[in-house]
Amino acid sequence: MSKLQKQSKELILVLGGARSGKSSYVQKQAEQIGRNVLYIATAKGDDPEMRDRIAAHKLSRPPFWITLEISRGIGNAVKKLAEKPSIIILDCLTILIANLMTGDNNLEKELMDKVIIEIDSLLDVYSKRDIYLYIVSNEVGMGIVPVYYTGRLFRDVIGKANQYIAQKADKVIFLIAGIPVNLK
Repeated sequence: MSKLQKQSKELILVLGGARSGKSSYVQKQAEQIGRNVLYIATAKGDDPEMRDRIAAHKLSRPPFWITLEISRGIGNAVKKLAEKPSIIILDCLTILIANLMTGDNNLEKELMDKVIIEIDSLLDVYSKRDIYLYIVSNEVGMGIVPVYYTGRLFRDVIGKANQYIAQKADKVIFLIAGIPVNLK
């Protein structure tokens, strides 16, 4: 039995840049555990290219996994599900935050408050169940400083949200060119 199978509860934050292999890594980990999986997909297919990405993601997952396509309100939606998964994958926090950046969310504190509500609602589910919770997120703070305020706001909120989860996580893994590096 692998180390993963011996534990019954774990919060894992998986970070990396775009196309670093985060989703593939998490999917392989979940398949190794081999129990029922809830995959929370936060992307919205607002354009043809994004719809193609979503379709490719769907094809990469086992067909028997439960997929919840939702752009916000994730914790409450999971609580309402009749199914009680052993593994929950949130893919991804970055897009969830982008979804929250609509309307009048132009102040960092207001946006961060909404992000924390989303994170805490999912962590509340985790605290009450014996599950593996994988949270996939982008590390966006290693590049250039965005020229526009909205870009800086997005980068800063993702960075703070990643720190918030990392402090609570049992493991933090950083993917670089498909190679996982254990940070915690």
